[in-house]
Amino acid sequence: MYSVVPGLLLIAFAIAAVSRGVWWIPGFSQKFGQARITPALTFGGLGVIFLAIGLFPWNRLNKNQKTPRR
Repeated sequence: MYSVVPGLLLIAFAIAAVSRGVWWIPGFSQKFGQARITPALTFGGLGVIFLAIGLFPWNRLNKNQKTPRR
């Protein structure tokens, strides 16, 4: 559940940005001290990844696998 909500928020943020015509989101890199830009679709992609991790947790997937015999 902890990654489903942020995933949905990132997807909503990307959809809102692209629907308003904002394809690049400006930011500031504190590590390098320079301005940077990030594609708005990157946030949507990260949202999809977080959503998939939240909906299909690894421990549930590992239960279905058989353990190898030694």
